[in-house]
Amino acid sequence: MYFDWNENTIRWYLDSETYTGFFKHLAGVIAPMLADCKTLCDIGCGLALFDFEIHPLLDRIDCVDISETALASVEERAEKLGIRKIHT
Repeated sequence: MYFDWNENTIRWYLDSETYTGFFKHLAGVIAPMLADCKTLCDIGCGLALFDFEIHPLLDRIDCVDISETALASVEERAEKLGIRKIHT
């Protein structure tokens, strides 16, 4: 399935994560299962909202998506937040 990432959809997803905390909660549930992991490859990452929540537990996260717009958003957010573990 192809999702059209654009300025509006990016803003909607970021706003909804701020409001619901879904990916923060998901990271809390999954974190114990990643206790022995140092890296993660997120295929179909979209805006990598999960990755931004789980990154403190890992040394490196590789984000893969077919949308250059989504990946550019991930890179911009990681740079803005000073996160060097997330790579597209």
